[in-house]
Amino acid sequence: MPAASPGFLHDGFDAYNGAGAGSSSAVGLGVRWAFPLATPSTPLPAGRFGGHALSPYNSSFQFGYATLQTGISYTSATMGAAIIGAQAGTTFTLLGFLLNGSGQFSLVFNTASQVLSIISGTSGATFCSSVALGPILVSWHYFEISVVVASGAGGSVFAYLDGVLVCSATGINTAALGASVNGIFLGCVNASGNAINYHDDFYFNPSVTPLGPMRCPMLRASADSAVAWTPNSGANNYSRVNETDMDGDTSYVSASANGTSDLYTFGLLPTTPSTIFDVAPVMAVRGTDANPRGVEMQISSSSTLDRGSAGGTSNAYGFSSRSLLVDPNTGLAWTASAVNSVLAGPYLDS
Repeated sequence: MPAASPGFLHDGFDAYNGAGAGSSSAVGLGVRWAFPLATPSTPLPAGRFGGHALSPYNSSFQFGYATLQTGISYTSATMGAAIIGAQAGTTFTLLGFLLNGSGQFSLVFNTASQVLSIISGTSGATFCSSVALGPILVSWHYFEISVVVASGAGGSVFAYLDGVLVCSATGINTAALGASVNGIFLGCVNASGNAINYHDDFYFNPSVTPLGPMRCPMLRASADSAVAWTPNSGANNYSRVNETDMDGDTSYVSASANGTSDLYTFGLLPTTPSTIFDVAPVMAVRGTDANPRGVEMQISSSSTLDRGSAGGTSNAYGFSSRSLLVDPNTGLAWTASAVNSVLAGPYLDS
């Protein structure tokens, strides 16, 4: 479920199908996230505000991590995630940046000293460490790491807890693997095992400026606005596509003629945020024709319609999403009122 805009990425983990124990049965999760060490035992536990979180933990190996490749190299980057943990051990790798699949920077927490540190993913050398922060993994907290990747004295690293800077280092060499990063990881890794971390409300931004604690709520269809797709049962289209976990062929809408459009209204934001960085319409879709069809996830803001580009279908369900960093009606940042009144739905393009 990658965002179409190559810079900003986010995930609240609520769109994926939570059925099944392994990542392969959580529809869409294995498309976006990879699990290099071991398949998670329960990849989608309960989330920070309901819905799902992500747990890379494998009970047999007692550790794990999830990776996401951005596809583009960046010389500065920030990422954040809400994390809660239930561990026995000492030092836990929470999250960090990759270069070509190898660790470049890691944010780690020592449960004995209660210190948060940024270390080199290759040598293990410590770039910076916080003061003792208390047992911060036993409840949800928001962790962020920002880096400037450069050799000589051009590099910098910064760690934030709940939006507050807790350690930093500047004028340092941060290019052990190379002068960029192009991937991220969310981890529950500890040398002695028994590392169980849940991650939620993740973001990645190609800038050294942190965005602060993030929330990524999932708004589901609440009523029909203008519909032409055919519901598999009942009179309302929206009721076929608003389940908490995508249920495959149990409830769906279908269409065969090009140009068929559905638009739905959605539930309201759970809070009024100070800043909205992104709106990402998402759908699960599959095709039954011999050849792939083109389906767009269209969005309408104050009657300004943005259809984006068509995605292809396969005979198995997959998630499709795109990222709108600005309101298509104004060309400016989204407001809560604009999000609360937006319409969205599928459009059969070809």
